[in-house]
Amino acid sequence: MLDDRAVIARYFHRFAFGPKPGQYAAAVKAGPDAALKNIFNTNATSKIADPVFEVLGPMPPVGAISRGAWNIKMRDQRNQLTMWWLDRMADVDNPFVERMTWFWHGHWATSLSKVEYANAMYVQNQIFRKNALGNFQTHARAMIMDGALQYWLDNNSNNVKTPNEN
Repeated sequence: MLDDRAVIARYFHRFAFGPKPGQYAAAVKAGPDAALKNIFNTNATSKIADPVFEVLGPMPPVGAISRGAWNIKMRDQRNQLTMWWLDRMADVDNPFVERMTWFWHGHWATSLSKVEYANAMYVQNQIFRKNALGNFQTHARAMIMDGALQYWLDNNSNNVKTPNEN
């Protein structure tokens, strides 16, 4: 049978993203039951401020002077979203909800590389977080209406005469 230290290490790696500095030692001192209770605490808070994205509108046409600046702003927003989520995953004290948010992101299989608009992916991330531990039917209904998922599934090019496989 595993000793308490190994059990607690397994909890951190299975249900979180590993311990933050000092967190493992405190969990060992508190014991496996307290460690698990703390990891599963769903009142996760983060000091990382949510991103706010400027509405950039549609992509300027090829050759337009404003296209280069627009592309730079889009790239900056995508980088901001990526860094915000990584920081949030690393910062949150009780990471189980964040771990499940990451799980749902993989389940629904969308990507910033195709969707491109950071705000659409941010909105989707909030749906994952809100429904991380909730009812799957509620979660699925929210995802059906999600713009990032609809774009990912090529719903913008779907029509009656040429329906796509999605």
